[in-house]
Amino acid sequence: MFIILSLICQVPSIKDTIHPEKYLVAGPFLLGVRESGWKNLPDVDDYVPEKGDSLFSVLVTGGWVKWEEVEVDSSGWLETSYPNVEWDTLQDFYGIPGLYNSGYAYAEVKVPRRSRGLAVAQRASFSINEQGYAGDVYGHGYAEVPVILEKGRNKLWLRLGGAGNDRVFFEIAPVDYDLRLITRDATLPDLVYSRDNSILYGAIPVSNTTEDWFSDARLIVGGDDFKVDTFNLPPIAPMSFYNASFTFELKKPLRDSVPDNKLELPISVIWEGGRADYTVNVDCSPPDKVHEQTFVSAIDSSVQYYAIMEPADYDPDKEYAMIFALHGAGSKGLWHLGQYQGNDWAFMVGPTNRRRYGFDWQDWGRLDALEVYDLMLEKYPIDPDRVSLTGHSMGGHGVWHVGLTHPDLFCCAAPGAGWTNHEYYVPWTWQKSGMFAEPWQLSVRNQALRTDNQLARVENALNLPFYIFQGGADDNVPAFQARLYAKRLTQLGYDHVYHEYPGGGHGWDEVINGDTFNCVATPEIIEFFRTHVRNPYPEKVYYRAPDLSANNGAYWLRIHEVENRNRDGVIEGSYEGTSFEITTTNVERFSLILPELEARVYDVTINTDCEFTVPASDSVVFSVSDGAWFIDTTSTYRLPHPPIKGAYYEPFILVYGTRGDSVSTGRLFSMARSEAQAWWYRANGTVRIIPDTLVDISIIDRYNLILFGNADQNSVTARIEEYLPIWIENDRLMFCDEVLPPEAVAALFVYPNPSNSTKKVLVREGIGEDGLKQSGYFSTLYSGAGLPDYIIWGPQTDNKGWGGVYEAGFFTADWKITAD
Repeated sequence: MFIILSLICQVPSIKDTIHPEKYLVAGPFLLGVRESGWKNLPDVDDYVPEKGDSLFSVLVTGGWVKWEEVEVDSSGWLETSYPNVEWDTLQDFYGIPGLYNSGYAYAEVKVPRRSRGLAVAQRASFSINEQGYAGDVYGHGYAEVPVILEKGRNKLWLRLGGAGNDRVFFEIAPVDYDLRLITRDATLPDLVYSRDNSILYGAIPVSNTTEDWFSDARLIVGGDDFKVDTFNLPPIAPMSFYNASFTFELKKPLRDSVPDNKLELPISVIWEGGRADYTVNVDCSPPDKVHEQTFVSAIDSSVQYYAIMEPADYDPDKEYAMIFALHGAGSKGLWHLGQYQGNDWAFMVGPTNRRRYGFDWQDWGRLDALEVYDLMLEKYPIDPDRVSLTGHSMGGHGVWHVGLTHPDLFCCAAPGAGWTNHEYYVPWTWQKSGMFAEPWQLSVRNQALRTDNQLARVENALNLPFYIFQGGADDNVPAFQARLYAKRLTQLGYDHVYHEYPGGGHGWDEVINGDTFNCVATPEIIEFFRTHVRNPYPEKVYYRAPDLSANNGAYWLRIHEVENRNRDGVIEGSYEGTSFEITTTNVERFSLILPELEARVYDVTINTDCEFTVPASDSVVFSVSDGAWFIDTTSTYRLPHPPIKGAYYEPFILVYGTRGDSVSTGRLFSMARSEAQAWWYRANGTVRIIPDTLVDISIIDRYNLILFGNADQNSVTARIEEYLPIWIENDRLMFCDEVLPPEAVAALFVYPNPSNSTKKVLVREGIGEDGLKQSGYFSTLYSGAGLPDYIIWGPQTDNKGWGGVYEAGFFTADWKITAD
């Protein structure tokens, strides 16, 4: 039975759209890039600002700002104006980080009775009556968030942010259906003329706008040109979103053409006592034009999409190359591939990073790219030795990240306007952590972020030629970012081309022999792709691995275990004939994949003084003990595990606790609901929310468990707590048998599920009301989250960032806590 948080009669919708015309606005306040903001408001739960009240801000002349009344413009947008800030001076001194700031807008909404509505918050997060919501911070236009308004006065807060002044939009619209489909965010493939369109994968978000669970809802997909099918939905939590997957199929083969190259696909959602009917357009495309296809992700069973353009005159009996292109922030693979001219020798493929903004091609963005890569090689006759990697802007950064993490997957790479790492692209000048955290705290965070430091891993490009293209006058990604890469490749003597276009901006066109080409697809770049071929077994290999769970090697060398997870593992090797020379740093176990030769034995030297003769085989594993290397008798080994975010790299489910009182249960449910919304909004993902009472063996067998609540609040946490390395005893957090200070009130950590060691639990817990509030401080679902395996903190994080952390670090390969 599902826990219903409020046993009430159906709450009616508001009748008319609510659009506040005036706000009290205060700001700007200092904001560190990619870090939760400083605490600026009084620490009072029922704080209500009044016009003329003052707050301290380090950004303004004199240090004090006042709450000012600001009206929205004629189109309903609220624009901030901060006249007492020397923006030009700040930018001259600190660049764009000096402009990033946060602010607050407050308004009151009054309704005659308890009501519900759909909140639209463009480019802002918001809260209503202390209940926080993510909003539509990227301005996608489809995040209509179900909210409850209490009878009488409701306190509305908008969290502002940007570089300089800001512009946001907010309104609450009436609810049309209890269950509604968000058709503007449907994930659908294109139908392709003259191709097999038999079974197609699609998805559409379902929004539950009520305070009740819906456990009997279903989708009906099809009608008109499509076969009709029904899909049962899992229970959908109150006031939440669920991205529902389905399949669909044409009644008969697609005609050679259809009007406007579109067909209408009817989709309905049905529940007990209600039904909502919709139609969505399915585009139709020729195969040699850029179009979109879908697949089911192994991460969360969500439907994701990629763009593809087949070679001209495609012949499935021939073998082709592939140009694998990563799009920039705000665009899609469809747009990116549209900049290329067709060819007859290569597939053009553009994965999507899960969303247009996605994850900077890290974490789930990188995994999405790898899923598409594998799918293409399985589905089409593509030569794996002729796959080139390219991308622009965020995609250029992605080329460096994906290419240096997996250099053996590609024959060459061409990044355009790709930045080095988060910390230096938009510098973290004003982060609280940088000011207040101790060196050990920053070292843990920085190691967790190490996979973003591409310059430190440029040596991995030993066998991967690069063509770097960059606009000389780029004001988004300054050219010195690309020059840093080119300088390092030059120092190493690696194969690369550096092309900087004088006067070129973030993107530019080049006129060559009278023809105009987009910067991503000039003839020189295309020829670079066409003429390179991967050597799958090069004579020399170098690989630096900051995180073995991202990737642990390249070509014929693989690192399986490191001595210290706070340091990179490095392995390099060379061979001549049947003799191998291997050098390692911070490596305890590695494997050597032997070449397919007629030799019966191979000579292997490790770190200049350990010599072995090994018989011919597929591979051999070496381990070290007390400083001495030996040949392992088995090729099995402890697999590396990813840090906190790795709990979301496999199918997972959100579990909120119901053991506590109604206040804690409501807060835990709200945290789970916010996480589900973030996963849908940021990752185009699919995830379920369930109460702890429904976690049974079938759930434990299938999912990683994201647990919200301590043992007093969550029955699953209670069942496994005695087996966990971090627990609560007598209202104190315990870590490695150490009683932590009373100020340490919140924890977040990943660990093997004691009930199923093949799956993981991610525990998010706190002590008391303060700990419960603090337990949501560190966000997991974005690429700049530098989270290790475990982290314990207190309220000082509000003002000191990582300076408020008491314990943090990495477990060993067998999940032990190291002495240091």
